Amino acid sequence: MIILGLKINLVTNEGNFGFKETFGRNLTVIKAGNSGGKSTLVSTILYALGMEEILGGKGENTLPYCLSTYFDFEGKRIQVEASEIYLEIENKFGDVRTIRRTIKDKYKHSKLIEIYDSKYISKKERLGSVTPTYVHDAGGAKREEGFHFYLEKFLGLDLPEVGTTSGGIAKLYLQTIFSAHAIEQKRGWTDYLANIPFYGIRDPKVRVVEFLLGLEVFEINNLKNKLMNNLGEVTQEWQIVNKRLIDKANEIGLKIEGLYREPSLLFNPDELMIYAKENYTIDEYIINLKNEYEQLVNKEKAEQNISSDEILKEIEMITDDLKLISIGFEQLNSKIISNRVSISSYQEILDTIVEDLGKNKAALKLRDLGAELDIEVSKDKCPTCFQHIVDNLLAEEIKGPQLDLKEQIEHLNSQKKMLEKQMGGVIEENKLLEVKVNNTKKEISRKHNILDSLRKAVTSGSEMEKLYVRKQIYIENEVYNLEKFKDNFYILKNEMSALIDQFRWVDGQISLLPKEIYSEKDIKKINFFEDRFKRNAMKFNYESAQISDIVISKDNLLPSLAHIELREIRRSSTKTDSSASDFVRLIWSYVLALFQASSSKPIGNHLNFLLLDEPGQHSMAQQSQRSLLMELSSYSDLQSIVAASFDESEAIFHEVTNGLDFKLITWSGKLIKPMKD
Repeated sequence: MIILGLKINLVTNEGNFGFKETFGRNLTVIKAGNSGGKSTLVSTILYALGMEEILGGKGENTLPYCLSTYFDFEGKRIQVEASEIYLEIENKFGDVRTIRRTIKDKYKHSKLIEIYDSKYISKKERLGSVTPTYVHDAGGAKREEGFHFYLEKFLGLDLPEVGTTSGGIAKLYLQTIFSAHAIEQKRGWTDYLANIPFYGIRDPKVRVVEFLLGLEVFEINNLKNKLMNNLGEVTQEWQIVNKRLIDKANEIGLKIEGLYREPSLLFNPDELMIYAKENYTIDEYIINLKNEYEQLVNKEKAEQNISSDEILKEIEMITDDLKLISIGFEQLNSKIISNRVSISSYQEILDTIVEDLGKNKAALKLRDLGAELDIEVSKDKCPTCFQHIVDNLLAEEIKGPQLDLKEQIEHLNSQKKMLEKQMGGVIEENKLLEVKVNNTKKEISRKHNILDSLRKAVTSGSEMEKLYVRKQIYIENEVYNLEKFKDNFYILKNEMSALIDQFRWVDGQISLLPKEIYSEKDIKKINFFEDRFKRNAMKFNYESAQISDIVISKDNLLPSLAHIELREIRRSSTKTDSSASDFVRLIWSYVLALFQASSSKPIGNHLNFLLLDEPGQHSMAQQSQRSLLMELSSYSDLQSIVAASFDESEAIFHEVTNGLDFKLITWSGKLIKPMKD
């Protein structure tokens, strides 16, 4: 990507003010005094591209007030009535577009970005027809109407999908990629890719570096993420089918053996067994019911009436059955009530744990915020006397070991998971028990109906015939329900067999993936990236550690010492041991090495563009600044835009830039001035 020109247009009651300039195709140096507007210019470039999240927010509020509210000019305060930005860019294919985005306007929202097929700034062409797009709203990176979707395609990129912290998949958004191309002054020089926006992407810095270097791991990870997603879908579908089967079985008092909660290669659909009452298989039970039905038909056809003694004997037998069933019914109800008490108790404990967890996390966050500010108390030291302090109020009372905040949070989290699992198990058990209670109620009601009929049959033979008919109807219904279940069972069993086939295929594909994170080609690319990084650090006069000892960690693709992640090193990292200016040199080296390694075959995905705001931080030595500009100007395929004050010294400026080939953009005073027609 090449930025060809920028125009800032401010409409005021004193006429139009603003700024207009074109940029060089290689190195452009923006020189102005402190508070002269260099960072404003950098911010407008990012804003026009919809990349202002790198500045720490979204929308026009990320820009200085002088572009939307008021500014001072020649001792007079001038109110801004409307304002907009035009940015002309070129892609690697030579296509040029002019981007227009409002800052303040009565009719156009700042989320609207208009695109023109015009060289409006560099060649003063008419804007012509417009393509409206939107930014910072749902679908902005995935729909054709979204600006970042348009910009991605215009730049010839194909951004991959990556894993998220929540276990899902999301796009590697263009804004994350830009954090390696544009470094603003306030926070950009505090860490490698310091201003990368948060989108819930897992290890975003690693993903950005992998993409820019064009590593194969992206294809492998993309395939792995898709396979894992497929595996999750199969598992979810399996659990749905599994639940449907169990629920249907419970409805008619059946039990199924051989089921698995989750898909397993050990699952064999032919080993599934369905059991009915008295441990009969479903087929055996259906045969028994049909035999009983035939007996009832024969009894109904019999001419002689059944004796009163036989009826009384059957009444006694059914009464005994009712007693047993009623006892079982009471036991089921008691168990349900007991489980409800347990669930309530678990919930109370869980609420307490969640509250404690929140308090501990808040305490840890406050302590970590202190750590970021380098406050002594965050290091467990008193800021006054520097004596050791502890983060446990009971530490002086209890002689045994105590948990610190992180251990406490980990312990509470494990308790929370354990309780949630226990509660879930009890809740599921109650659901099954409630189904059994309903079935038992139906059985008790049926037995009472039979008893009533038998008692009437003692004095009336016709009542006995009615009882036989009623029993036959009951058996017909039960056999019908069992046969219907068998039909559903075979359908669901076939679905489970198909899901196991899918599971077996996905599991096999996952097993074929490389066991190592990076392929041999990737390792070569990373090693080349490391070599460029070290060479750059040497050129930029980095001295805080032995450059030969620094490596690019394969774990996080960041510079480290002794193969330990920078974020884990506290006393021996290149970040903490380096002086402030020396660490900035490492950031120069890192950002530039990304371009250098991406440009080597196989070609990566770097945009061949760098925007650096005040890279000479912390009284950086002039020789180091000169080395940086010399290196940037040496690449014909890299556009670099560097904004710097050079300590407001012409002598330093000439010392740093003497003999270099670059385009200079400079002004006296403030950036915003009256615009000429």
